[in-house]
Amino acid sequence: MRSYTLALACLVLAAGPPAAAAAEVPPATTDVAPPATTDTAPPAVTDTAPPAVTPAEAPSDPAMDAALAKQRSRAVGLAVHGGELLRAGLDDQAIAAYGEALQAWPAYPLALNELGAIYAKKKELARAEALLQQALQLDPEFTAARANLAEVQRRMGRFPAAIESYHAVLDASPEDPDAHYGLAAAFARAGDKPAARWAMERYLKLVGDDAEGPRVAEVEEQLERLDDDDVEARAPWVVASVTKQPAEPPRHAGDEKFYARRYMEALAAYRAALGDGDDVVLLYKIGATYAVMNDYRSALNWWRRALLLEPDRELVVRHLGLATIKLAAQSPPSSPAIPDPLEGARVALIAGDAAAAVARLAGEAGEEAAQLRGEALLLLGDLAGARASFESILNARPDDRDASGGLAEALARQGASAPAAAAMRQWLGDRDVPPETFLVLRSNDFVTRLTSEPEE
Repeated sequence: MRSYTLALACLVLAAGPPAAAAAEVPPATTDVAPPATTDTAPPAVTDTAPPAVTPAEAPSDPAMDAALAKQRSRAVGLAVHGGELLRAGLDDQAIAAYGEALQAWPAYPLALNELGAIYAKKKELARAEALLQQALQLDPEFTAARANLAEVQRRMGRFPAAIESYHAVLDASPEDPDAHYGLAAAFARAGDKPAARWAMERYLKLVGDDAEGPRVAEVEEQLERLDDDDVEARAPWVVASVTKQPAEPPRHAGDEKFYARRYMEALAAYRAALGDGDDVVLLYKIGATYAVMNDYRSALNWWRRALLLEPDRELVVRHLGLATIKLAAQSPPSSPAIPDPLEGARVALIAGDAAAAVARLAGEAGEEAAQLRGEALLLLGDLAGARASFESILNARPDDRDASGGLAEALARQGASAPAAAAMRQWLGDRDVPPETFLVLRSNDFVTRLTSEPEE
């Protein structure tokens, strides 16, 4: 099953390393259904990031906004803890952690997906299906939850529904080998051998000629049986070709080491291949390798380099935001014992407690206090208050880059496109990126500044 929390650092570009095998309970097989491997295989990679869903905007109530922000922050922390428990094999404790996250924030697709994946692993398929359906109601584009739902439906014997779900997954991620593998099994169980063969052949093409392992061997064996039965492939719907295009970046020597979990060797191979170049795929793979080693600060640095080269790389933008969340979650909690109000506010912001940061800044003057207050008010959704804080800095220092960035975010979120664009240009300098990319870049920049060691 696809666990977003576990698979964060393994997310790859379409041209990146092949996906790892998904952990699943194997379905009953037919003579052409490629069986799953084991229940302990590494989690499959996720190709989409589940955004936290917030309620529709209502008239601003600062006290209520602060309370909601604190609950959301607590839910994120509990979800991260749930992922750590899963890595330790403590499924029941992970269930409790994700349950607490949902009590704090009921409209949290990530926690619903993680719970669904755990219950599927425990073979409580009806319960898993209900949780995954809830996640998709909140976020219909949450592809990891859609892929998990497809697997659950297949294992429940609901093959038409599973095929429909896999179709939706492949619409979002046409080169997902795991989805093709599951789709082949669903078609085979539904008795559609030509479509099953089509999915198997695409699976083998996507994992590459050099791929090995139990899945590859089983699929090759099933294709030989279909050859004996003179079954020819038939595409079940109009699809894009997966024939390698000349412009596709090559696979690298580090990929094999990455999937063998020899991460330091993978890093050395990727960096040797990169040299002094600017290969976006290699930059991404280096970041992903650092991320799987829980070094999110290094991952952010490499992914930022990739994004500067290609600002519209959607997956890089998305993963930057995810790594930022993980980095913040690794930071020390807020401590009321810190006597300096500015440092206390900074630590509170690192911990995600924006309301505490505002409280620590009460009565504090000066540009640093105004910058921290503006950032905290942005987190609380008080866009007018944040805008006033950043404008107070710019009135004294019109060229202040951090204040310009904060003002641009506040204006953009208020819908003031023209003044937001002007402030955005001041923060970006010569770069020209879409507003959504700017928001991620600035968020990452702010978290990095917060979590960096103070200069001596």
